[in-house]
Formats: sequence, C-alpha cells, structure tokens
Amino acid sequence: MLLRIIAVGRMKNDPTHTLYKDYIERIDRMGASVSIGPCTTVEIDDRKSHPAQKGWTDKRFLEQVSHSDRLLVFDENGTSQKSKEFAAYLQKWRDQGTPRIICALGPAEGHGELIKTRANDIFSFGSATWPHLLARVMLAEQIYRGISILNNHPYHRE
Repeated sequence: MLLRIIAVGRMKNDPTHTLYKDYIERIDRMGASVSIGPCTTVEIDDRKSHPAQKGWTDKRFLEQVSHSDRLLVFDENGTSQKSKEFAAYLQKWRDQGTPRIICALGPAEGHGELIKTRANDIFSFGSATWPHLLARVMLAEQIYRGISILNNHPYHRE
C-alpha cells in the first residue's frame, strides 16, 4: 500500500525538514516488511492562493487524488486517534487492498468543504493548535509509529 503526504507550504532546509526526512526514510525501510510504503510527499505552494478564491487549495489537493485512493484529511475538527488505533487502521486498509493512502494537511485556515466531502476519514492531532511544519513531522512520526506497531518493534511503548 503506497502512502502520499500532501501538504500546503514548502519545507526549508531546517531542523523540521531534517526530522521529517528521517521519519520518511524510516517509513520506507520498516514499511516494506508489512507491505506499506514507500511514502512520497507533494507540497502545494500556498503563495499563489488568494483569499477571494476560497477552495483553491482544495482543488490543488484533489488533483493529486484518484478515485481508488483512501483520503485522510487532517483537520482540527477531526477525530483524534491513539497510535494503536491508527496502526489498526493502516493494517485494515492494507488488508482490504487499498492501493494508496493520501494524507492531506491543509492551509492555516483549514480545509474547505470540497476536500472534506471527498475525504474517507477526517482525523485530528488533538485539540491543541500546532504549527504547520510540526504537524507534518507529527504525521510522518505517527505513520512510522503505526508501522513499528505492526512490526512488533519496541519503538512504541505503553
């Protein structure tokens, strides 16, 4: 099962980018043993959007999504998942033959209704507000953690 993270904004060569790349490499290495991955990233440049064009970023996201993809939208109003629950979802979707999971991290003002309507699931990182670049790192870490749980790797502790 392939993974793709689509996010608004471009990461600069800084510590968050280094950490993100590290988790993506871990996903690709460990995920192969449970038939998950590789994980690719698509960055949507938000400087071209204009406030008067509400939904512009939704259209850019949806250009990257095919009808067979499972779309996970991350939004402050989504449901919060424990790591083991997220791992169980990954396992279920893989076992159901889902060809690709798309994880969408939207702009600062959140996703529009167009992408929320298409979403198969809407998840949240909890009730706290997180900087966009940290949310991207957190998503990559949670995917890696889910894969490590499926591998019975000691990375995850309870």
